[in-house]
Amino acid sequence: MNIFIYFFMFLIMGCYKTNNLGSLKKVNYSVFLDKMENNNIKYVDLEESVKKHVLEHVLEQGNSYGLQTLLNRGMDPDQEVEGGESSLIYLAAQEEFYPALASILIGAGANINHQDSGRRTPLFAAAWKGSEEALQYLLEKNAKLDVEDQVGRTALWIALDRGNKDCAEQLLKEGANPSISKKCGTSTLLIASKKGYKDIVEDLLKKGVNKKQINIKNEKPVIAAAIGGHKEIVEILKSEDDNQQILDLLLSMDKGSVSVSLGDVLVKAVKDERENDVEALLSLEIKDSNNLEKAISASISQESMNIGRMLLNKCNPRDFKDKGCGFLYLSIRCPNNILLEELLVWGAGPNLPSECEDYIRHPLQDALYYNNKIAAISLLKAGANPNIIETREDYFAQSIKYNKFWDYLNDFEVYQQALDCGLRWDDPDISMEDVFSSLVSNNQVKIIDDLMKKGVKLEEEESDRLVYHHAYECSPEMLKLLLDNNMNIQLSGEGKLDSFFAHPVYKILLHSNRVDRYETLGVILDRCWNVNDVDNKGQTIFEIWPFDHKANRIFISRGIRFKRGGDPMLTASARKTSESFNMDAKKSTIDWLENFGFKTQADNEIDVLIEKGRWDDVIHLIESNDMGCYSVGILPHLIKRFSIKGGDKNKVIKIARYLISMGVKMDYNGSSNPLRICLDENFEEMASIIIEGGA
Repeated sequence: MNIFIYFFMFLIMGCYKTNNLGSLKKVNYSVFLDKMENNNIKYVDLEESVKKHVLEHVLEQGNSYGLQTLLNRGMDPDQEVEGGESSLIYLAAQEEFYPALASILIGAGANINHQDSGRRTPLFAAAWKGSEEALQYLLEKNAKLDVEDQVGRTALWIALDRGNKDCAEQLLKEGANPSISKKCGTSTLLIASKKGYKDIVEDLLKKGVNKKQINIKNEKPVIAAAIGGHKEIVEILKSEDDNQQILDLLLSMDKGSVSVSLGDVLVKAVKDERENDVEALLSLEIKDSNNLEKAISASISQESMNIGRMLLNKCNPRDFKDKGCGFLYLSIRCPNNILLEELLVWGAGPNLPSECEDYIRHPLQDALYYNNKIAAISLLKAGANPNIIETREDYFAQSIKYNKFWDYLNDFEVYQQALDCGLRWDDPDISMEDVFSSLVSNNQVKIIDDLMKKGVKLEEEESDRLVYHHAYECSPEMLKLLLDNNMNIQLSGEGKLDSFFAHPVYKILLHSNRVDRYETLGVILDRCWNVNDVDNKGQTIFEIWPFDHKANRIFISRGIRFKRGGDPMLTASARKTSESFNMDAKKSTIDWLENFGFKTQADNEIDVLIEKGRWDDVIHLIESNDMGCYSVGILPHLIKRFSIKGGDKNKVIKIARYLISMGVKMDYNGSSNPLRICLDENFEEMASIIIEGGA
């Protein structure tokens, strides 16, 4: 018997999981139910999920025999299905209602007023589904009319809310109580008024429903009818104390595609900037915090000052808790600081509350980030704390404290106001290197000057790092200020020239967007760096990258020495692809260098002569060229040309010796490495010469 049970459990669950219940519903369930009956299998012995699936199938198919079998085998008549509803509740909520099955369940003892976990009854389910047949059957079996669910709704209320007008009329006819508990919040009259059910509205009024009863959003039935555009119902419901002007306004107003509440109407009026309509709507004392929040936000975003003031005057900041924080941020980000002062007076705190998780920056920091000087000063005067202390790791992965206020400080007046409001610059726990880094990045010369006059100093290593990492962001005035205040800036020496790609001069010329970067470069060259320094590969910065002619003029004027065999433009062209290399800049620089008498075109002539194998002419050109500006591509070209087309080996070796003596580089990577080519071509004599030359 146990084997039989497990087999069918496996069969049923397998079909369920593969969404292939069709054949089981026609055949296997019937077989299963027969076996349960014939083999005396108890319902309680089935796995819980199998119990529920079998029951759902029986109820959906109207299978009286199957339902009776399950009851005979010990099923509770109030057994729950997969969703937690009892058998009778599930049956009442189906597209097709089966009275025979309901009678079997009730006959077996099912509770016609059984409540599920949400306290909903079978009658409630029928009203929700709109099944008049199920509703009538349950009423005939004396189902209770006015049972409330866990939020206070009755079957009548849910029938109206779902738009099942016939069910609602049927329930009223049977004597359903139209009143609802306070916790539900919205009366049946208000729902019927909004839906436009004139007959039901009149019936409810006859039954004594209070037409002035408001919902939790402070809406009356007459307002709901006006919002829905139901003029006849408005005439039925209006009283002498109702404002006819507002009712006419609501009836005629373009409320948009969705008008479910007075708050929605208000939001649309604010977005349309209809000031008079907003004022009229606010006179109704709307209590819809969600839509009021949307309305205030819309007024700030649209810079509707008068509408915003009206809304703030009508709203209690205590009703919004942390929402005032969001309003404040919106105002800070508006160019005209709409409602900023009003919000601060209204109760939006100038310091970021911990529960306002949508905003990662302190309001004061946000004002600085958006360059809103007026907002920053207003926030400080209102009590914003300029000491926004956090912890982060320094260059050596050690935890240090820093003040986030400095990160975006970009105005001297804001700085002065912050000092008046308690900004600390002498806190021993704060990293002043971080402070100076932020101020240098923001080019705050006056603030750094003021701090230095107050006695703020950096350690030697800190000042060294500061300029090394931030010189490319400095204005000439900023750099001179730092140097004039005895900052020990060293741009040469151990660790500084491992690679020019991290050097301040390189960053100034390649990464700085400042229009005065050439002046900053001049300050560095004049006061703290030798233009002829070389990196660990023996290259000057001029040989690394083809700077524009303005930078080159500065280098020349500072006495840069050009090495033979190191034409920087041609060296760089071997490093970069033609797509990314600025050929205009290259030509400009070559033309400019030739004005100084440098023979930069010799390289191109040699390339042509090598290609033609005219070795004597190559030797003559090399010997007559005073500059000797040759790219790293010449030597590989020479070796490859000889290996492919042959020629006078001795002359080729002589040319190679000349090139190596003139400083042509041999230690670059890739398939054009001269030594690699020699080894690939078995050119041993040339390989030896290249190795002797330093490869």
